[in-house]
Amino acid sequence: MKIAILKSFPSAMGREMHLDYVSAAIDLEIEYEIIDLLGDNWEEIISRSCADVFVHRPPDKFQTAKNIHDERIYFIEHIFRKNVSPSYIETLSYENKRVMDALLKSYNLPKVRSIVATNTNMSQQFREKNVPFVCKSNIGSAGSGVSVFRKNNLWQSVLDWLVFGASKFPAIGWTRFGKFRGLIIPAWWYQQRNYRILQQYSSLKWEWRVVVIGDTLSAHQKLLAKGKASGSNLVGWVEPPNEVVTLALDFIKKSGFFAAAIDIFETEDGDLLINEIQSVYMSRVHYQMKFDGKSGIYRLGESGIIRFEEGSHHEFSGFKLRLAELRDRFDENGIACDDS
Repeated sequence: MKIAILKSFPSAMGREMHLDYVSAAIDLEIEYEIIDLLGDNWEEIISRSCADVFVHRPPDKFQTAKNIHDERIYFIEHIFRKNVSPSYIETLSYENKRVMDALLKSYNLPKVRSIVATNTNMSQQFREKNVPFVCKSNIGSAGSGVSVFRKNNLWQSVLDWLVFGASKFPAIGWTRFGKFRGLIIPAWWYQQRNYRILQQYSSLKWEWRVVVIGDTLSAHQKLLAKGKASGSNLVGWVEPPNEVVTLALDFIKKSGFFAAAIDIFETEDGDLLINEIQSVYMSRVHYQMKFDGKSGIYRLGESGIIRFEEGSHHEFSGFKLRLAELRDRFDENGIACDDS
């Protein structure tokens, strides 16, 4: 298999996000080329490439950067008819809570009650029935861009006015303050205008992170800090219950996603509700599941879990496992074309 690694926007801290793919490809001895997705001749280079699959890491901080990236992934998959991983729908839904909400509702899966309000009336009606409630930015990882409101007061009406506008006044938009390289500044990259993403507040025991990549599954608990699991960096290394695994695999079956990190709330009442899904994740350690003193992955088959495979499988931020599973899906001989 030959892959094309797409170089796109760097992270907010300047890190080149495609380099984990490069390291994983070298480790797995997979032939690769690097294509600059932001170059002025990206269309010509991609159309002529003989790569079996084009792999990439979507940006996750700035909405404008992600929009450009997503548009070009659409062209690669739907205009040039190339294999892309993550696919276009997987890319579009990544760090896009508007699309996530629509996907989960379309698949009729148990999820946290939420709404993408597109006018003042929708926002007011949801807030009146769901106090306390959560307001989220469309893009933002590790709990960033998430605010919990315990009162439905005049400030919410002001926010509606800023976001939706009123009568002869256009929508100005609203954003919160955030940190960027140590400075506290208006977090304009989280700005909301013409919509508000509102979610019912859930009292949690913890949140489950279930990572499915190809025919593998890993899971662990994300424990709470200051009432939130996302971004807490607190982990419970315990064996996931069957109900959590079943719900995650139900999403994979209905969506057709090749890979996803599925975050599932386990509430104080014992309910399991999908909170978010991400087609790409970053692993800080070389495993995403550990119990009874052993780290590893579950190997999946047609009927579910086949066996537990001990070891560290999530090297290079998890991209090694992604490439290994992709290799199993494609012909080892590659595409028959002349790239001379």
